[in-house]
Amino acid sequence: MPTATELSGKARRHLRALGHHLRPVVLVGKDGVSSTLVGATQVALADHELIKVKLGENAAGSREELSKTLATQTGAAQIGLIGRVLLLYKPHPETPKIELPAEKSKPRRTAAPASRTTAPGSRTAAPGSRTAAPGSRTAAPGSRTAAPGRTSAPGRR
Repeated sequence: MPTATELSGKARRHLRALGHHLRPVVLVGKDGVSSTLVGATQVALADHELIKVKLGENAAGSREELSKTLATQTGAAQIGLIGRVLLLYKPHPETPKIELPAEKSKPRRTAAPASRTTAPGSRTAAPGSRTAAPGSRTAAPGSRTAAPGRTSAPGRR
């Protein structure tokens, strides 16, 4: 069973994207999180794996408290809580429908490049380049930069 800490940021982002177009299938009313609601949520998670839950305005408790309680009691991962809409994910134990993206291992950087023409952090242009140095008021030859104090749109002041 996934928990919010076991899912990577990439997987959570993928699930949020998939859940964007879903409609809420479970509604939390004034009774709050009851055993009936937990059972209905578990059935919906078994059918869909990723569901939206709408927390009613008159639901007993705060939205953070309700979402945490419902996620804990159903064994699902809380993917997101925006306003009063909760997104829950629990993969099917036998045949998961949603495939999460694989984590890429970052290649290690071994050494810096052998030759550098300028020092790191230097703001000077390379020899022969046609760009102006940062902070200078002159533009490169052939550029269409407006003079200082002029607007870029013709006819406007």
